[in-house]
Amino acid sequence: MKKLLHLTLSLLFLASFLLAGCSSSNKKPNATASVSPASSSQSSSNVTDNLRQLADQRGMLVGAAIEPNHLDEPQYAKTLKENYNFITPENRMKWGFIHPKKDTFDFKGADKIVDFALDNKMKVRGHTLVWHIENPSWLTSGNFSKEELLKILENHIKTVVGHYKGKVHAWDVVNEVIDVYTLRNTLWLEKIGPEYIEKAFQWAHEADPDAKLYMNDFFIEEKGVKSDYYYKFVKELLDKKVPIDGIGFQCHFDMQTPPDMGSIYDNVKRFVELGLDVDFTEVDFRIYGYGDETQLKNQAEAYSQLMNIALNFDKVKVFTMWGLTDKHSWVPVTYPESGDAHIFDKEYKPKPAYTSLVNALKQGPVKIDYEKLKKEALKKRVVVPPFAANPVSKPPVIDGKYDPDEWKDALVYPFAYNQLNESDQRPPEDLKNVSGSWRIVYNKNKFYGMIERNDNKTVSEAATEYENDCVELFLEHNGEINQIRSLIGQDWSFNPAAGERKAVWSKDGKVVEFSIEMPAEKDLAGITIGWNTALTDSDDFTGGRTSQLYPVSGANTSWQGKDLAALNFVSEQQKPATKEYTLPPFMARKALKAPTIDGVEDPGVWDNAVKYKLAYNQLNLKDQSSPKNNNDCYAEWKAIYDKNTLFLYITRADDKTVTNNADPAENDNVEISIRPEDTVNILRTIVGKDIDTGNYNGKASAAWSKDGKVLEAAVELPVEDLAGTTIPWNLSISDNDSENGKRKFQLYPVLKAANGNSENNLCELSFEK
Repeated sequence: MKKLLHLTLSLLFLASFLLAGCSSSNKKPNATASVSPASSSQSSSNVTDNLRQLADQRGMLVGAAIEPNHLDEPQYAKTLKENYNFITPENRMKWGFIHPKKDTFDFKGADKIVDFALDNKMKVRGHTLVWHIENPSWLTSGNFSKEELLKILENHIKTVVGHYKGKVHAWDVVNEVIDVYTLRNTLWLEKIGPEYIEKAFQWAHEADPDAKLYMNDFFIEEKGVKSDYYYKFVKELLDKKVPIDGIGFQCHFDMQTPPDMGSIYDNVKRFVELGLDVDFTEVDFRIYGYGDETQLKNQAEAYSQLMNIALNFDKVKVFTMWGLTDKHSWVPVTYPESGDAHIFDKEYKPKPAYTSLVNALKQGPVKIDYEKLKKEALKKRVVVPPFAANPVSKPPVIDGKYDPDEWKDALVYPFAYNQLNESDQRPPEDLKNVSGSWRIVYNKNKFYGMIERNDNKTVSEAATEYENDCVELFLEHNGEINQIRSLIGQDWSFNPAAGERKAVWSKDGKVVEFSIEMPAEKDLAGITIGWNTALTDSDDFTGGRTSQLYPVSGANTSWQGKDLAALNFVSEQQKPATKEYTLPPFMARKALKAPTIDGVEDPGVWDNAVKYKLAYNQLNLKDQSSPKNNNDCYAEWKAIYDKNTLFLYITRADDKTVTNNADPAENDNVEISIRPEDTVNILRTIVGKDIDTGNYNGKASAAWSKDGKVLEAAVELPVEDLAGTTIPWNLSISDNDSENGKRKFQLYPVLKAANGNSENNLCELSFEK
């Protein structure tokens, strides 16, 4: 069997587990990384051990978030008390429920939950004393002074905590108070100032000195911009002797983009070393669509991996899931295309995730070197060439006025992928909706950029800053991650990073010029940094973004420092990169049904495929943007697989088709480049013709529609099943109607380096498990 690149998390963790060996010791190591010890392949119908009993034996609190009315359902109540020893009221302790009027508290719903817990010897987490959402109108519209609001907050906290004194084990005192790298702009911050957080903890402690007190938030599980800020902020609270016991990692995860468990481990470790508890407070792993056997198995592995991280730390004692059953779940309401996030199905049957948690608790912590694992995985990855910033002797004038002479040395790149939609990453078909390009040059330790923007409507009034039309930069250098944002017509907004920054827009909002100083360096020459940039469009005015275009595909995680591309400051004296950046692979999903290769899209067969654009014209290294006129040359593609066969569906627009040149490469064609072993194989199909497999030993076929606008292709790969594998590959479409009879455009999904060839001009295609 020939080798293919295997990169799935499950295989990585399995390999690490085998290397590290199994440990069922009850002793928790202080400085070892962990990996899922439990196989999730055991049928849920064979569950012989009880989750609650095992949690009690391990000294863990395993919980669920619940609503009081669900307790009236006998099967719900039975499942809850038999399998959990911890409860969080999902909503009934929030201001809107428990404090509906200024002088009225309503404890009925919360009391029902607390009483149920105490009757069944379960502990309770209070959620939440301070939040910016679900507040009553009397509070949000009251126009209170600072002094009045302080009294209201103190009264609320002391009344609620006092009511449950001795009954509630822990409180989420403040919830979601950080907005990436600063405090979230809320009623409390605006009227009181940052001290409201310290006072909230002090008042809660005064009301119940024995209750544990936490900050709770999302997107802080992995190391990144937000968790870095959290770390600094909580250290300041500890230095001020604020009575904070721990941090709550919410842990809402999407199985389309599974979390980096090694990063979670490292992040937990640094907070624990401050003497803090780290609780996993709102765990769920949602599945896109509805979970089949493979998806549920992957989900089970993820639950197990996260539990095992908890088991490796004495200061991680809480593993609460944000829901008991898929029957009553917040996930489909918030993410309509996703679900199946919990460990019991809609019929209260335990899913593979339940079994995986049982097995993890039975076995106990397993040790693994995450850093070693990551390095081994990187050796197998395809490193896409970096974007390039050329040096200039005279920097551009940052005035928002495009001067071609100032930017003549810059290379131009497109905004090519809408990362807000993981299933359809194509940019808007109408370029007027939003489109653009970007370029970077540098001088000494400053780099200069220009972004051109086309957008037929500018939104600048959204209350949440990032939901306005804007541009963003994402940088990683020397281990520090920064996100910098400029709203249309405005300078860069606040960012705590050092260095001078400037952004100036043209009056019509179509051009922004900017400069960024990198004070840690005297000269950027030869340095490579982590990089991404985004162009946001918020046309619908509903408080949500319509599109967010990036130069690379992904899942909109660059603000967390994930899935960054690289930017190289070009120099004859290149410096070794401190980190290799690998782009997210393009995705081929499992076929709902194997398509017939006939150039006609079979109804329903391709519905689950991720849609992409061929966005980079690699024939023009000066400006790799695809043609502005889609009729010149335009192509979209999607991929699915069945067993060992890759299927491609490509749509093509071209105002002139050339197929009569003697050299096959100089005809309009599609090329598929694959490297299942050590040699790149190029399979080519000229418009209207079958596929030429060249030296490739496997089977392949292709069929065009009669008008040459659609290609379907199939390529068998040398494995039994592609599920969970990743291959080095590339895809291109050629347009050969230039005046000299040569290729005019050749569009690819990724950029090309100046020295690119068939061997190093590859990206990756993953086959979803």
